[in-house]
Amino acid sequence: MPKKKVLFKWLTLFLFFIVLTLAFAEIGLQSKRYVSWQKAIPFHQINHYDLGRMARDLVVEDRIENLWERDINSREHPFIPPFPVFVNLGFDDKGRMEEIFKVTPLPPSQKWHIHNFLRATTTNKDTFFRVTSNSLGFRGREYSRQKPANTYRIIVLGSYPAFGHGVNDEETYINRIERNLNQIRPRNLRYEVWNGGRQGGTGIMGLSRLLKEIPDYEPDLIVWDYGWIDFFLRKDQVVLFGEKMRIRPITDITHFIFDTCKAPQFKWSKLCHEFNRKLSALDGEAGTEGWREANRRMIEFSRKKRWPVILIRHRGVKIESSEFAKFEKPEERVFFLDTSLGLSEYKITKEDEDIFWSKSTWLDEIGFDRTTLPDKQAMFKGDAIQYGPLGHRVIGDYLTTKIVELLRDQSI
Repeated sequence: MPKKKVLFKWLTLFLFFIVLTLAFAEIGLQSKRYVSWQKAIPFHQINHYDLGRMARDLVVEDRIENLWERDINSREHPFIPPFPVFVNLGFDDKGRMEEIFKVTPLPPSQKWHIHNFLRATTTNKDTFFRVTSNSLGFRGREYSRQKPANTYRIIVLGSYPAFGHGVNDEETYINRIERNLNQIRPRNLRYEVWNGGRQGGTGIMGLSRLLKEIPDYEPDLIVWDYGWIDFFLRKDQVVLFGEKMRIRPITDITHFIFDTCKAPQFKWSKLCHEFNRKLSALDGEAGTEGWREANRRMIEFSRKKRWPVILIRHRGVKIESSEFAKFEKPEERVFFLDTSLGLSEYKITKEDEDIFWSKSTWLDEIGFDRTTLPDKQAMFKGDAIQYGPLGHRVIGDYLTTKIVELLRDQSI
């Protein structure tokens, strides 16, 4: 009996020590957070990145988290989380690739008028956008399966930016490229640019479509626009063969802490935030490697088909530009373009400003207006995260210029 009392005493002291250590750690992190608030960035130094973070913290972060955690069958329509998306693993599993392919195209021949879930206001008409799918499951107008004569066909596969989250069909950068190319008419050809983007799409989803159906459409160029979500996605959002594949295995204790920190009563905890940050960094490394593998397989398949490839990176993508650049091999007709260069070079005009502020904006939701906005580059966005009509127009024009250059020197 005495031995049990001593063991119980030491176990109690050990648990008390752990709780005390965690309490002091929490106090320290909260104090650090308070100090950081006191050292707020001077107003004139606030840039578009700061504004985006502010909007995510104040407006959308909790809503996004709640949407992604609910059951996928509870969605009101296909354009609100959780999306049927998959981590970049299991490339050689034919059954997995087949199931992924089934949910990657858009539901065919439909029209939607939907609210942008990244905007706070749900009733204002300016927060809604139109989406049309064609009979082949791509966004936008109808195309024939067989390529018409004298036509150069570009197929874009990608995630949020390629799809055009928050903007109408005619406002996507893909639609802009098609319109521009048909005005310029390099090589005296007619141009088609197909929108195969999906919100939350990852490389394995694009690869499933590339392998399964894209050869039937006889593309002349593949534009690969992934990397937006690949870094962050921790696990499949759809159960396949009894499980949701995770980007990397985690221990039971890690899983317990993760689930505990998701509980509403712990959302205030900086310790939980720090734990999630560390876990995200480890998952991000695995996610980046999965993205690399999807790219390698896409390029190898395209090489066999003799399709040139352009990899696209956008401002805000967590995976560094240098990682994209590693895949560029002009001698093998593999190119890389970073659209952030086009945004940085563009000079926003008074007309751009007039159009932007003529509607309800995401900046209104965090207390900024035309007279108080410290960085005009924020107007490229349509919400806290994704591009709006102006951003898509500038990106579309930038990519058009680069594609025309490649067409004229016979690189693609």
